[in-house]
Amino acid sequence: MKNKLVIHLVTLITASQICLAQMDRNQIKEYLHTTRFPIDTEASAVILSERMDIEVTSGEEVNKEIITIHETIKILKTEGLHLADVRMNFPIDNDILDIYGVSGTTYSLDENDKVTETDLATDDFYKTKLTKDYNRLSFAMPEVKVGSIIDYTYKLAIPRYLMLPTWEIQGDQPKLMTEYSVKHEEVRSYNCIIHSRCKLTECKKEEDMYSDEHEFCHYYNNNNNFKNGKRYATWVRKNVPAMKDEPFVVNKKNHLEMMEMQTVRNKLSIVDEKVYDTWDKYNEDRWKSDFEKNVRKPNNFLNDTIKKIVGHEKDSLQIARKIYRYVKENFKTNNKIKTSKNEWESIINKSDIEAVFNKKEGTGQQINGLLVAMLNNAGLEAYTLYTGNTNTLSAVPQYPVLTRLSYSACALRIGGKYTFLDASDKYMPFGILPATCYNGYARIISEKGDSVYLKQDMLFNKDSLIAAISFVNDSTIHVTMTVAMGTLSTFKLRHKLENDTFNMDNFFEKYLENKFDGAELTEKKIINLDKADTNLVLILTFNLKKDKLANTYLLNTSFIKHISKNPFSAITRNLPIEYSYKSEDEYTIRFEIPEYYKIDSIPPATDFKVGDNGLAYHKSIVKDSHSNNLTVTTIIKNNTVVYPRSKYSDIRNFYENVIKDQNSILELKRTN
Repeated sequence: MKNKLVIHLVTLITASQICLAQMDRNQIKEYLHTTRFPIDTEASAVILSERMDIEVTSGEEVNKEIITIHETIKILKTEGLHLADVRMNFPIDNDILDIYGVSGTTYSLDENDKVTETDLATDDFYKTKLTKDYNRLSFAMPEVKVGSIIDYTYKLAIPRYLMLPTWEIQGDQPKLMTEYSVKHEEVRSYNCIIHSRCKLTECKKEEDMYSDEHEFCHYYNNNNNFKNGKRYATWVRKNVPAMKDEPFVVNKKNHLEMMEMQTVRNKLSIVDEKVYDTWDKYNEDRWKSDFEKNVRKPNNFLNDTIKKIVGHEKDSLQIARKIYRYVKENFKTNNKIKTSKNEWESIINKSDIEAVFNKKEGTGQQINGLLVAMLNNAGLEAYTLYTGNTNTLSAVPQYPVLTRLSYSACALRIGGKYTFLDASDKYMPFGILPATCYNGYARIISEKGDSVYLKQDMLFNKDSLIAAISFVNDSTIHVTMTVAMGTLSTFKLRHKLENDTFNMDNFFEKYLENKFDGAELTEKKIINLDKADTNLVLILTFNLKKDKLANTYLLNTSFIKHISKNPFSAITRNLPIEYSYKSEDEYTIRFEIPEYYKIDSIPPATDFKVGDNGLAYHKSIVKDSHSNNLTVTTIIKNNTVVYPRSKYSDIRNFYENVIKDQNSILELKRTN
């Protein structure tokens, strides 16, 4: 089985539907006796079978999808009992949306080794209003215990969308079999985009899908004599391992097996539906939208404001910086704007830049749209950038899956080079986007359209720490520490400082607690708080109580440790190692050693790394030739953001070596 996910693009032309094979009594009893499954001997539960059936209906009055969910689950451990509590949140739409057909049975073994069945009562499931926009279906399967099998089904009716529900092939529990079935009108067709580690096999017979010969297969029936012109397709995937959480994974969804289906053809003239099968079509539609027309047209009402902001500045980059700062500092981002129909109609329906400007508030997309408009009105070249985030599957150049580009920002073009801006966050530095936006393939909306790859290695953070350590007396150490925070560290801290519940005293105390035991803080300060585009600097002074200096004193040269424990505790790993950005941490520690102590020898510099341009560690100790002082410099760099899992052992050993070196000591001997 390949580690890398393979993308399959398959056009659904004809199809057939089959029903979930029901387990007979012997199979149920066999599974009830099973306490461990080879697919995962440590699993708390195993999905024995699951199926999602979708029927798409289109017409002049009714456009909906009927979705039938069927789950059969074996509970193996106490940790798996939560799967018996089923909750489904769904948007409120009184005309179309509903959940119905709920039924379920719990199977268990009694003390006489007989199979017992307990049905879900009709009054044991509930539909409640969760929020203004969402309802929730909830029910608890009855009499469930470790060893039980639960089997339930329900139907969901929703409005018809451009995208069909995603088939989440892989999840938190291993699956012996998962199925996905679609029934739709002959006038419609879909592209199905599959991410799987297995090659898809086309089966000519329905029964072939359930044989042990293929792990992943697809069956369709090209007979055109179906009732009402409906066509059918079914996919089956067997023996799917659970996706287990591992540290340092930027986007878990990029590694999950799943399938998405998007409309590519609809011959119903009564339906006004946009379909995209190329990025060019996507770009053309966006370029002609009201939103894009408004951000690039001459918005003369902006001229006076732009003149005040720009002044006599002629440099394009400086003009952009001034406009960017103005927008992010003067407009409030509110992605949950509550509007009256008349007041905000122009914003919602027409993306009217003037309405956003006058209101001084808008969604993230509208704020960045205003930024694009102001940059264009200032004579610069700016476009809307559409990207995904690390909570969604990355887009791919082969095919435009619209749900994967859910975030919009600004692409400024100067001298043939793009600079990316996001004014929806007042703490976002010029020239970068939120870390979650670096999710791969993205689109720039222009007359011809353009693409860009947003990767984590476009981000870099450097933190520097300088500390002066002096021995006040035989049992007290005084420390003065200055921390120059990097761009990304500053961004995170500024957001923390904005929180009403944030306590600066607690912040400094916790900061010290993570590095020292029993530190007595005497002074604290944050510099550059009032300079929005400047990195923060922390200054702390504190005292530490230490064991009384004896004739021999052991000095830990890594007085301030980079890490306290290895972040990679597991012996093996299944996924690549992904860092959110490139980084460099530099620690400079100056020890003022008492004159009545001597140091016999200074160890040589320590260097080790992973690869030629990856993780690297350097530590050097230098003794001042004119005094008894020591300067210890430690630098940890990471210039690679993604490592294949084949490098896992090297990376794990790297951190073990860092910890080992951090524990190295010098022996100080008393001279009087």
